[in-house]
Amino acid sequence: MEQMVVAIMQTGFELDQNINAILRSFEITTHQYNILRILRGASPGTLSQKQIRERMIFRNPDLTRLLDRLITKKLVERNVCPGNRRQSEISITDTGLDMLDRIYPVLKKDLHQFFKNLIPVEEAGKMVLHLQTVTAMIKEVDGGD
Repeated sequence: MEQMVVAIMQTGFELDQNINAILRSFEITTHQYNILRILRGASPGTLSQKQIRERMIFRNPDLTRLLDRLITKKLVERNVCPGNRRQSEISITDTGLDMLDRIYPVLKKDLHQFFKNLIPVEEAGKMVLHLQTVTAMIKEVDGGD
C-alpha cells in the first residue's frame, strides 16, 4: 500500500510540474487556474471565499492574496455581499473566461501527448473512477476536509 501511495504522489507531482510549465506561459499559477475553473463552474453566479476554498484541489491558506492577484489581472471580480457586508462574492470576468478558453486547448493537447501511449482511453476512465473512490474515502475518514 505504501508503494501505491508514493506512486500516486509522484505521479501527481509530475503532472503538477507539467501543468505548471504550461500555465507559466499564461502568467498564472496552478492555484490561480484552479480558482478560475471553480468560478467558471459557478458562472454566471458568484461564490464566497469559503465556497472556493472548499472546492480547491490544493487548499491554499492565502486565498485572499491569490484572489487579489487575479483581480489585479482583471480575471475575477470581488463584490461586497449585499446581505452580509463582511462577506465577498467572487465571480469570473469575461477576461477570465477568455483566458480559460485559451488555456484549455493547450492543456488538453499536452496532456493527451503525455498519456497517449501510456493509458488507453477506456483504462483512463476506470482509473478516474478508482481515484475518485479513493479520494471520497479519504475525505470521509478525514471528516470531509
